[in-house]
Amino acid sequence: MSTRTVIVWIWKKTGLLCATAVLVLVIGDIQTRLPFIPPRLEYQPDRELKGIFKPEQHGFLWLANQSMKSLPMTVNRDGYRGADTDWSRKDVLALGSSESFGTGVRDDEVWTAVLQKMLNDGQAAWSVANVGGPGLGAYQQDEVLRRIQAKSIRPDVILVRVSIGDRNFGPIPEHLREGQYQASLKRHRIRRITTFLPYLYSKVQVQIPSMKRACRPIFMQPPIIPAYYGERQAGEEMADKDTVYWEQMVTRAEAMGSTIVFLVHDPHGFDSSAVLLERLEALCRNHAGARVVQLGPAVYGMDRIPAEQREVHFNQNLTLVRDPHANALQHRLTGEAVGRWLRETRILDARTSEAL
Repeated sequence: MSTRTVIVWIWKKTGLLCATAVLVLVIGDIQTRLPFIPPRLEYQPDRELKGIFKPEQHGFLWLANQSMKSLPMTVNRDGYRGADTDWSRKDVLALGSSESFGTGVRDDEVWTAVLQKMLNDGQAAWSVANVGGPGLGAYQQDEVLRRIQAKSIRPDVILVRVSIGDRNFGPIPEHLREGQYQASLKRHRIRRITTFLPYLYSKVQVQIPSMKRACRPIFMQPPIIPAYYGERQAGEEMADKDTVYWEQMVTRAEAMGSTIVFLVHDPHGFDSSAVLLERLEALCRNHAGARVVQLGPAVYGMDRIPAEQREVHFNQNLTLVRDPHANALQHRLTGEAVGRWLRETRILDARTSEAL
């Protein structure tokens, strides 16, 4: 076989492969843009928060290392979860990470929707605005609250979900902020041209750890919730990092004339969560308009489960199973527990009396 023949053969094969790859990308992009298929929720770049949801969209998020689509979710005109908020009504504002946002459940299943329905009980007095979002730790939550304050919005009650699971969320270091923002802009521009190629790239990136995990024997696989998260040291490290932002949120709430309530989410009864509770209680003692509530094991029926079985029970009954985010049951129990506490303490009644 001559050299020319070999080159022609390689050229034909390469051309066929390239044509096939282009065809797959085109079909993939067309499929992601079909009007009758809910699209993936889109982010827009943000210097302080890295990325926030674009307003006015309805779609899904990839879960379980991009192997499972969430149920369709609504982002309103303000860029927050659920239907548009009527800011003229008496408002409850809810801050938190993806668990507070309600990743993976329907709009009417999110704990804030459950809470709003429970508070109104057939009337339409209270509006519960869910301003949480994926990756929003204490620093980002304070930034969100600062922006709401700048709009002269004055909620009656501010709820802040605090969880040891959010311990790794922090501010972007100043020297990295501009670089990450420019990288986000670049990804945003690419997604205007093609959505399928970024999806493939992201899927490969997240599947590598999953493949490594799947190759390990079951007895060698790490727990879904790292054991370290339950230790007091993890709580102390998170509290040391986040206290400054909790204090700033309390200060903003006071300036807005709002009552602020920290919700310590602790289904497992972790020692680390006990530290968060202690630190927040100490903070709230110095501020009349600040309160803290523990959403402990009893709220989720976990107090009846032996400690060594809690992780398995929690994953099978209170999460999406294939993904660690809360399922509809956990959201319902959270919303009902917060609603009962608000009623028992009569905080909303006090706020209504003050308004009158």
